[in-house]
Amino acid sequence: MKRRRAPGGGRKPQGPFKENKAALSIRVNLGTRRALEASAKENRRSLSQEAQSRLRESLFRDRNTRPDIVALTEAMAIVIGYVESFTEMKWSDSAFTTTAIRRAVDALLGYWGNPGVPKIPVAIKNRMTEQKRGERNASVNFSKPVEVGDFWASQLIFQIESRGAFEDGGDPLEWDVPGWVPPTWKRHRRILRTLGSRWRRH
Repeated sequence: MKRRRAPGGGRKPQGPFKENKAALSIRVNLGTRRALEASAKENRRSLSQEAQSRLRESLFRDRNTRPDIVALTEAMAIVIGYVESFTEMKWSDSAFTTTAIRRAVDALLGYWGNPGVPKIPVAIKNRMTEQKRGERNASVNFSKPVEVGDFWASQLIFQIESRGAFEDGGDPLEWDVPGWVPPTWKRHRRILRTLGSRWRRH
């Protein structure tokens, strides 16, 4: 008599995607299968976990990002790969590679961006007027593109790093409160888990 597996038996999912109760049957060509297997091996994930990760990334990207931004970030990813292949060092492990990539990304933005002389947008002028009235962010000169970029990069870095400031059980991302946690927090957490925290290294 064939032995039946007990309910809930079998190997549990290893990875971020658990409670996989919904089935999804799909047939793909051999090239796609091999590419997915190679990606799963590189990321040390099961084929199922890798497929779910790719699907989630695609769905999230298509729902929240404009096509021009998706195309630009794809170009950035390609040029990062070019530079890393040339230096044979990962961008986060080599100051030389990091500097080369910053230059390459700037070149892409310069090529496809607006080449005109920077003029202060009306929205920035309005914010500068409000700043003078309320003295908010008085240390930042928003009339300079460099300072605007630095300011918002620092804001994003703080937001991403803050997602790792909670201990288990105290993290709002782990609370079961529908609609309470902003969707961007989950994006920040994914970025932090992938890139790691600089706060904890110092």
